Amino acid sequence: MAWHFHSSCHGSNISVRSTALTVIRNPDTYDNGITFSDTQIQAGTVVSLFFKKSTNRWAGMPRIGFTNQNPAQVDTQSLPSIYTKEVSYQSHTWAMSLEKGSENIFVDYTFDEIGLVTVRQLGWPEKLQDTRGAVNFKRPVWATVDLSGCYTCVMKNEPSAYMPLEIVEQGVNAQHLYIEALSMGSRSVYHTRLVLIGQGREEKTCLMKTLTNDRYNTLESCGGGIDNSLTVKIDGTKSWHDFREAIEQGQAGTRLHAGVGDSVDDVFLNIWHFAGQDLHGPTNQVLFTHRAVYLMVFNLGCDLHKPAVIESVAPDGRKVVEHHELTNWECMDMWMQTMYMYVNTGKQSLVATERTSPAIIIVGTHRDSLGKDTEEKVKAQFANIREALQDAPYKQHVISQDFAVENSLEDYSQAEILALKTLIAEVSCSEYYMGEEIPLKWLQFEEARLRSSPIMSVAMVRQTIEKSIGNMADAEAMLMLKYYHDIGEIICFDGQKDSPLSQDPSEAFLADRRWLIKVFQKFATIHEAKDQSPSLMSSLERLNKEGILEDPLINHLLGDVLSEIQERPIDSTLDTKQALLGSMHKLDLLCERLDQNAGGGEWMETNAQVTTRRTYYVPSLLGKYSITKRHPLSPESSYIFYIHFVHIVPDSLFNQLVVRALGWSQAQDGTEQLPRIAHRYACFPADGDHEVEMEMSPLKQAYIRVCISKHSVIYTSTQGPSKSRRLQCKPSPIIVCKVRDFLCVTLKSIKSMWAKGLKFHLCVSCPCDPEGALHFLLLDECLEKERVCCHEQPGVRIDTSGIKQMFVESGPSSLRKLDPYVMSEKHLLAIAAELGPEWERLAVSLGFTQSNLYRFKQDNSVTDNAIFSMLVAWSKREGGDIERKLQVLSEAIDECGRRDVVEKMLHIYM
Repeated sequence: MAWHFHSSCHGSNISVRSTALTVIRNPDTYDNGITFSDTQIQAGTVVSLFFKKSTNRWAGMPRIGFTNQNPAQVDTQSLPSIYTKEVSYQSHTWAMSLEKGSENIFVDYTFDEIGLVTVRQLGWPEKLQDTRGAVNFKRPVWATVDLSGCYTCVMKNEPSAYMPLEIVEQGVNAQHLYIEALSMGSRSVYHTRLVLIGQGREEKTCLMKTLTNDRYNTLESCGGGIDNSLTVKIDGTKSWHDFREAIEQGQAGTRLHAGVGDSVDDVFLNIWHFAGQDLHGPTNQVLFTHRAVYLMVFNLGCDLHKPAVIESVAPDGRKVVEHHELTNWECMDMWMQTMYMYVNTGKQSLVATERTSPAIIIVGTHRDSLGKDTEEKVKAQFANIREALQDAPYKQHVISQDFAVENSLEDYSQAEILALKTLIAEVSCSEYYMGEEIPLKWLQFEEARLRSSPIMSVAMVRQTIEKSIGNMADAEAMLMLKYYHDIGEIICFDGQKDSPLSQDPSEAFLADRRWLIKVFQKFATIHEAKDQSPSLMSSLERLNKEGILEDPLINHLLGDVLSEIQERPIDSTLDTKQALLGSMHKLDLLCERLDQNAGGGEWMETNAQVTTRRTYYVPSLLGKYSITKRHPLSPESSYIFYIHFVHIVPDSLFNQLVVRALGWSQAQDGTEQLPRIAHRYACFPADGDHEVEMEMSPLKQAYIRVCISKHSVIYTSTQGPSKSRRLQCKPSPIIVCKVRDFLCVTLKSIKSMWAKGLKFHLCVSCPCDPEGALHFLLLDECLEKERVCCHEQPGVRIDTSGIKQMFVESGPSSLRKLDPYVMSEKHLLAIAAELGPEWERLAVSLGFTQSNLYRFKQDNSVTDNAIFSMLVAWSKREGGDIERKLQVLSEAIDECGRRDVVEKMLHIYM
């Protein structure tokens, strides 16, 4: 039976947290710290406790024990100040002092039917205690703790009570590593982000300054990307103290974490705001984080049903004002939908069980500019929003309270602003991750990292760990880095080797997330730069029209960035420019352009020599009106299917898919033609005979059209051109399946890595009404059934034979012939050699049990052999369908985060 700490029976200096999983003693006192379990403890039940040291003012160790005293019947005034041997026996209580050792103590203890107590304290040998002289174990027994001395906090050792969810979800091994790290000392962390989202003209900067009591000049421009340097401490609700100086001095690691005695209301907020324009969408996969409170800011003076207005800067420097394709409400909805897609965790807050984390608070600005009948207009606006939210997938994230403020005023004490600050504090404190115990040495590393280079190689990471902490095992180091990656502090580029901390020292291993955003925004706002040379203007024009980024422009953009890095400790093992470009490639922001006629890059002839300069595809930086030459398609030589997204497909997601598709295309054999890209469009070869077009629909329609066409062939004649003939053929179903499978695996990979809430279906257009509105049939259903139902016209059945011909050739001669090497034991052995620690997760994904894993390990002392045995066993179990095995294994390895293995060892055969 689950037990908790007794909420009312305890010493006078004890307080019990609302969850009844944590007990705290007043640090100004030494004694009166006795507490009990709220239920009886049965023989064999393990009482597992975590004692946290928080003061050196007092000597002495806490005591653990069992008692026959029923806490529901105990007079708390009669409790002793501490447990002594004499007092214990008089009250039918046994208690023993814990051993002195590491900073924090983890201990498990239990008793058997005859009264022998087993005690296991981390770092100490197991002890057996005979307590039958004090406690009658044939009668009801309760657990008891004397929280005296230098330990002022005890928690029930349930990982969910104090351990970050990101650690808990990694399994038992990760939890044991984390507990060992905590035993060396820890600190409670109350830290989150406040993120302001919304369109660019919604005065988010002004609202941010109003919230932080920073005077705002009404002539000052708002927007400008993301303010990632403003950190405040909430002291109650009225005073938010600016901690920017602490951040700049690298003191954030020590000042953003509260101790046991600190008020939970003292929450540290790192405030970000998005510029709001479409330019800044490319970094959505980096910007959004689940550890945040979001303010959805909009202008109360704008009609929600009219098109939103966008202000941008043209390549020639002119300020451009245009209408968005979405209305003001649809833009708000797109922001919240995108947030939901990238950060939805399904986790509830600590106190508001009806709300899902992260929280969204809707704030309307320009209240006082509404003129007459202000209250009625405000109510009408919010009523429209609440009605629209009824069917929104993110509805559970939205706080029920709305706010209407005038944020250009210098009166920071206005009631609505104070109410908003109060709610932000309450919501922040209720998040499930507040108060987590973080190892002190991890906090020391994070503090050192903030003072180091924002982009690091493995060598620099190791050096930073050694200088800030000392020795740390690779397993713990990777757990720490993955934790800071998962909570949105860094981007950790791991998983490319069997042992990530032994990878090529010249590669970027981790980067500060906020710094990466800042760098990419330099690219996104390059059109706003002035006084550019003719050569740079030419490069800018090419970037705007073709989406191709050239080396000179990169050097120009990164000049300030590289200079900034030089002011910090330098990573001598890293080519910072190439490391940064490599990082952006791993984030699906760009892809190197391989001119296959020139052998890579582009030829550039000078007076002395011929050199090659690198160019990159960057689809997110294309101008909105960029176009590219499109070849007329013939129904006889093309097949079309669709990727239909549930809810939305933001530009950032399409651009991620395009970047990966361009890389995939350039790696295929026989692809002599270079890809072409334009705004929401990409065209690239699948092989020497086939071309793929991907085109994104308008935002409201949420689909991507995929067209695979086969080049026509003109057969010449010795009788002259007049006798030549053109032959058009349908695309090969093998190529169609290859493209389909690539896109499906890639989207699943993006979902696994970034967009946790992404939902999509592969579809074909329904032929029931060629002149009517486009609607879809599910592709999987069409391939499985002879006839399917049209959902637009329920009385109509669609014959699927024509659809099947797109993906399955008819006749025995069309059966795909695969290399005998594929899925052979030799192939599986090569795959095994590429895999590392993630192989156990892969085995579980492929259907093996823990007992199977134990047998693989027992039978094979070498890890590679164990992995190989597992793969062979799986292959035999799956049978002889090679293509199906390729698909299943590719998806399973990709879900384990090893896309590099899929691309290297499997995609080439699919």
